[in-house]
Amino acid sequence: MKLFERSINVLESFKKTVENYEFLLFARRRAEDFSRNRKMNFSDIMYCMLNFFRKEAQIEVDEYLINIKRTSETMSEQAFLKARQKILPVAFTMLNDVLVNDVYANPEYFYKYKGYRLLAIDGTILTLNNSKSMRDAFGGIINQASYKAAAQASCLYDVENGIIVHSIIEPYKANEKKLAVDHIKKLEMLGSHNDLILFDRGYPSSELIETLSAKNLKFLMRVSSSFLKPISDFKSEDGKVKVRINKQDIYIRVIQVVLETGEIEKLITNIFDESLTANDFKELYYKRWAIETRYDFLKNKLEIENFTGDSKLIIEQDFYASIYLANLCEVTKACSDEMIENENSIKNLKLEYKTNQKRLIAKLKNNLILIVAEDNLNKKQRMLKNLIKEIHKKPVAIVPGRRFERARTYLRDKFTMNKKRAL
Repeated sequence: MKLFERSINVLESFKKTVENYEFLLFARRRAEDFSRNRKMNFSDIMYCMLNFFRKEAQIEVDEYLINIKRTSETMSEQAFLKARQKILPVAFTMLNDVLVNDVYANPEYFYKYKGYRLLAIDGTILTLNNSKSMRDAFGGIINQASYKAAAQASCLYDVENGIIVHSIIEPYKANEKKLAVDHIKKLEMLGSHNDLILFDRGYPSSELIETLSAKNLKFLMRVSSSFLKPISDFKSEDGKVKVRINKQDIYIRVIQVVLETGEIEKLITNIFDESLTANDFKELYYKRWAIETRYDFLKNKLEIENFTGDSKLIIEQDFYASIYLANLCEVTKACSDEMIENENSIKNLKLEYKTNQKRLIAKLKNNLILIVAEDNLNKKQRMLKNLIKEIHKKPVAIVPGRRFERARTYLRDKFTMNKKRAL
């Protein structure tokens, strides 16, 4: 029940942080904000925003007051929106840092690959409400037909444990390599766990290799055929080459792998341990695919692009709130997956089964915040166990080797501001 203990620790930290006065001091925009008694105080606003806030604001506020606060009092949409404007987006990134520290506090709580925590860095484009304010704040994609508001998001993602360690949202034209360096700086602050960082071929550069090498961080990158002459000239399956970067000699291991398509790709790493073979590095590179499926979850299950306002502040609030929710989902899902695995271990099943993600989100709505807000620890534990029992029902089969390319389609307004759901 180690994963269940981890879940309880995460939810307890959630409550203690949100209801801590020092956290409020960091999270509010001005010293006078949240200094008076209101129908919904600071922690209420935070809980409401983290209750999978996707429908019209008035509906979400009413449901929170009825289902969570158990009160007949009401609060207008205008009053709620005014209150949330007082909260800095850093409130949600701070919460995520607390969760990340809890997840990795005990080595028994998380998985590694041959001693390495596998992290992937990749970015994605987020569709915004196509308004002038959004185009001014984030820019967007310009073509002959239109100018569509969009933002650039980037994540540092634990591919084995499903945790987004760090995330960034920036204007559409933000440089992905610079965002990768920002992730690395954050990783230094949070602390490393013998990390191996996986990069796709859009990231490799001399500067990034130098930065990672200087910080003694391990990496695996897919590189183009023309990337650095000593590497492009290397023809063996597996070997070491020397490259010159800023008057320094840096040794790089080069691995050539044959993809399922028959195409030959080059991978580079600064891991020289011969117990890791070329086939191991091929498997490691394929594990990077998990960040693609996490973006699919964020966009199509959690609806991260279903923003609830039309200002830069609210976009950033919603984005970082969704990242935190994604991690809460994963922590809970791990318990459900463990329950499914234990039940299926005595069955002769051909396929592996995992938690149904849509069911997970549906069951966490309202219930998760109720559990978080509960003061009695024993009752909190019972509530969470019962919730996990509900979540683990009707699991879905996992088909080995199944992949879907991330769509690179023309942006469209999937979630317009004037058509928010009522259900």
